[in-house]
Amino acid sequence: MGNKSWALAGLACTAVWQIAGCVSAASISALAGAGGGSGSITVDVALDDPDPALAAFNVTADEPMEKTILLNLPEVQGTVTGGTLSFVAGAITFEPTGPGKGRVAAQVGPFAFEVTGFVFPRDPLGGCGDGDEYGPYTVEIDDTGQAVSVDPSELELLPDTVRLINEGNVAICLRIVSPVTGTIRIGGFEFGLTAGTTETGL
Repeated sequence: MGNKSWALAGLACTAVWQIAGCVSAASISALAGAGGGSGSITVDVALDDPDPALAAFNVTADEPMEKTILLNLPEVQGTVTGGTLSFVAGAITFEPTGPGKGRVAAQVGPFAFEVTGFVFPRDPLGGCGDGDEYGPYTVEIDDTGQAVSVDPSELELLPDTVRLINEGNVAICLRIVSPVTGTIRIGGFEFGLTAGTTETGL
C-alpha cells in the first residue's frame, strides 16, 4: 500500500487591487503537516513576497478597505475534504499615519481591528461580500504596532470553499475595518487542508 501524499503545482497567485485596478503577485508555498504525508498540509499564502505593496492595507479610520486575491493553490492528489483559514499574529503589523481622520500617531496605543475574508469563484469573479464569509477575525495591536493575538485563531472551511479548492477556482477578498488611520501589513494567511485517503506509489 502506498503512502498518502500531495502533488504540488501552480504555487503562485495573482492579486486584483480593486481600489487601484492593478495586478500584483504573491507567493504560495505548501508544507507537509505534522503527520508527514498523513493527508494534511499547510498552505502559506505570502502577500509580502515578491511584492511588499500587496501586503499593505492603507486604512482610513472606520472605512472598510478591501483587496481581492486570485489563488492558484497547490494541486492535491486526492480530494480536499476540509480545513481551516487562519491569520498569524506574527505576520501582522501596524504603522500609524496622521494627522487625519481617526486617531493621529501620537494618540495611537493598543487597539483592535477586524479582518474578514470572503471566498468565491475566480471565474466568474465574485466580489467582496460574495461567497463564504470568514470572520471577522479580531486582531489586537500593541503600542509598538505588532499584532499580539488573532481571535478566532482559525475558522473551519465551509463546503462551498472546499468545493472551489477542489475545482481550482478560488478567489478571496480581505476586508479590513480599523478604528485608526494608518498602514496595516498582513504578511500572509494560511489554509490548513485535509484530504481523504489516497494511495500513491512513492
